[in-house]
Amino acid sequence: MSEACVRETASAIVLALTLLSVPTLAQSAPLQAGNRSVPTAPVTSDEPDQALAAFADLRATVSDVKSLYGGLSSYAKVTNLWEEKLSSRIGPSNAFGGLAVVEAHGPDAGMFVVSYTKVPRKACIRMTAKNPSDDVLKTYIGSVEGPFTVERAAELCQDETIISWVFR
Repeated sequence: MSEACVRETASAIVLALTLLSVPTLAQSAPLQAGNRSVPTAPVTSDEPDQALAAFADLRATVSDVKSLYGGLSSYAKVTNLWEEKLSSRIGPSNAFGGLAVVEAHGPDAGMFVVSYTKVPRKACIRMTAKNPSDDVLKTYIGSVEGPFTVERAAELCQDETIISWVFR
């Protein structure tokens, strides 16, 4: 095994251990409707608690989309989500100060995609190496389609990444 391969493997192990040591949502400060900064102490956009808040926002967004448009023949009218939303937790921005974009997806608009912009590297790795829902058909980091291992996500995630999830 080459020295470069050993270094890459060691880096991947350290990264995986770091992700495993991140507190769960139950261990972090409670979420409040409309409050996008989860912990009471100041955090940077690179801290894991914001990734947890972003996951909670993603789940709320998906729930609203399905509640509002799931009974229709397609998600073509999803463009009005921010005006029709049910949850006060969601909006056109994400926990990282970027955009939360929801659009119809597919040739018959039978799916929808949720995209987050300006996702910090550590949060990107955490959010793409884990499937947020059984309803996720595809995950993208930029234009690269997953699924992603922690190592692959670490290669692709940058300081301000765009992540997208396609839902049915």
